[in-house]
Amino acid sequence: MSGIFWLDWATSGVSLLNAILLFWLGLSVLLNASQRSPGFWIASLALLMGGLFFAVHTIILGYGPAIFTPQLDFWWRLGWIPVVALPYIWYAVMLWYTGHWDPPITGLSDRHRAGLAAATLLAGLVTWMLFYANPLPSLSQVYQAELSATPLVAGIPLLVVIYPVYIILCTSLALGTLHKPGPARRPLGDLARRRAQPWLTAATLLLILVSLLVGGMMVWLTWQLPRQQAPSLLQAVAVFDVAVAAMITACILVIGQAIVSYEIFTGRRLPRQGLRRAWRSAILLASGYAAAVSFIQHLPIPAVFGLLLASLLMTIFFALWSWQALREIDQPLQALQPILGGPHLYRQLLRAQTSTQDAHAQELFDALCSQILGATRASLVPIGPFRALEGIKTLHYPAGAPAWQAPIETLAEAQDPGAPDLISMEGSTDGEMRWMVLLRSGSELVGLLLLGEKNSGGLYNQEEIETARAAAERLLDSLAAAEITRRLIGLQRQRLVEAGLLDQQARRVLHDEVLPDLHAALLSLNEAGSSHQALDRAAQNLASAHRQIANLLQQAPPSYPATLARQGLLAALQEAAQELQESFERIDWEVPEAAENAMRSLPLAEAQVLFYAAREAMRNAARHGKQHPAHALRLIIRSEIQDGLLLVIEDNGGGLSSQSNAGGSGQGLALHSTMMAVIGGSLALSGTPGETTRVILHLPPISAGSETT
Repeated sequence: MSGIFWLDWATSGVSLLNAILLFWLGLSVLLNASQRSPGFWIASLALLMGGLFFAVHTIILGYGPAIFTPQLDFWWRLGWIPVVALPYIWYAVMLWYTGHWDPPITGLSDRHRAGLAAATLLAGLVTWMLFYANPLPSLSQVYQAELSATPLVAGIPLLVVIYPVYIILCTSLALGTLHKPGPARRPLGDLARRRAQPWLTAATLLLILVSLLVGGMMVWLTWQLPRQQAPSLLQAVAVFDVAVAAMITACILVIGQAIVSYEIFTGRRLPRQGLRRAWRSAILLASGYAAAVSFIQHLPIPAVFGLLLASLLMTIFFALWSWQALREIDQPLQALQPILGGPHLYRQLLRAQTSTQDAHAQELFDALCSQILGATRASLVPIGPFRALEGIKTLHYPAGAPAWQAPIETLAEAQDPGAPDLISMEGSTDGEMRWMVLLRSGSELVGLLLLGEKNSGGLYNQEEIETARAAAERLLDSLAAAEITRRLIGLQRQRLVEAGLLDQQARRVLHDEVLPDLHAALLSLNEAGSSHQALDRAAQNLASAHRQIANLLQQAPPSYPATLARQGLLAALQEAAQELQESFERIDWEVPEAAENAMRSLPLAEAQVLFYAAREAMRNAARHGKQHPAHALRLIIRSEIQDGLLLVIEDNGGGLSSQSNAGGSGQGLALHSTMMAVIGGSLALSGTPGETTRVILHLPPISAGSETT
């Protein structure tokens, strides 16, 4: 210690601050890692050993310059263990993180293999010298400038010559790994590595600067100790000590920012907002605690006052932290209020206000993107079964932004069953979209949430993505439920009107036409003599009444095909396909026996919905295939058992873009997707633009309690 209060306070305070922050980072990585690989253990060890060094450094500073005991000499020699090990461990951590060190070490390139060998040789030499060749003088020898017992080279201790070369080599090699990284092993690892590279580069450059200063200071001290008494050098050493410790503090802050912002050592795909808040709190607590404890330590007062002040500071900080944590909990809930409040579906459904429904959906999506995500641009794209519902439109933020044109390879990646729920789109054809979040209803893919850059320029954290996924899935489900309900209400109103008109028409025909004919026939039969003319008039009247009644029966809405009721779904589909035979060159059936048995055993209500949806798909294929008269039109009807009954109608009549999702009358695939949803199934439209169209009907297993109509 220098004997100068403010200098000693700064030195011990910065040392204690570094110890607290390094222990916090090491334990946080240790406790929060998702994959405990060898590299993870090495990274945790590096942070904890750094904390150990500064803890030992704080203890040595606490003893003072004139107190030399065996215990102090023990701490002096213990502090050299992390001093020797940390440069080598940092190089090993950078090799692992940048992908150059895979569990067989043969994965290293020649350059890094040679560098690792050189660093290992120097680390072994320094360790051997430290523990066996006894080049390290005791602290009392250093204080009294007695260095004769240590091996010297040109009057300089051998350790002082080798150690600066060793640490500069390790830190320089670590810097090289950052500029030429290897392949990433974890999802989104390349992206996190690119974002964290400036922070890790800055940390390594600071370590190189510290290495140069430490090496220069060691040589300078070696030259000055024989010429001056150690007490006269204490102030210079203290100034140097606090400067180096402050640079290491900056290095720790940079590494901590990389850890909490990009989860560089924990192996997680996305950073967590909670970890970032905890890091900020740890910095504030460590700074206040280290400053207060170090200040009390250097005052001539009993130690109990320092203990009391430290306890009081911890209590105040915990109270402030709890208050801030409650505020941070309330803020996301307030941001979610527009979404949790719902889109007022009841009024919209009763009033059939589709435009109002779209406006509410856009309002909810805007709140999600601006208040929760802070995104510069976003799109919510329905796919799969929701794509066939015409009322569910793609939402864009900000409203009116250009539509996102999905590359075929991007959609194929999303449709892959093994695809992760979050896919990076950096380097895609659309330069403004950066992330693709897969939205599911159960296990079925129903939509994509596309996100541009964050307003802050950083990464979306894990809490934001999970909240956005849940909110977007709920929004799509609400829109689907609203659209299905709206269509069913409209269909029911139409049926009520049609039933009322049909009833009025039947009454009019029976009253105005059938009854007069029957009355005339009765009068003709009652005429005297029952002449042939009277009988002919009666027969004509009865024939007219019969014709009117037959017309009424013809105008009544049909129930279902007779073949469907007698022989099952497959026979009804074959009969419907036979009617369209002239429109196709070939109709192929791929229906195994298990699927045929499942079709035959379907309840009549489910079979009827499936039949009309499949017939509409076949009619669409025939209708749109006529636009290509020179095209050999082919229809494939395929069925299989796949988590229920799967029925696929596929044609090569011009591709997906040639068919609309719904007819203008409401009797197209959009209506049938609604009816499929009513019976618990789904209708999805897929295919290749310009080549094929595929309508996929899926009906999950019928529960044992369902009734057959």
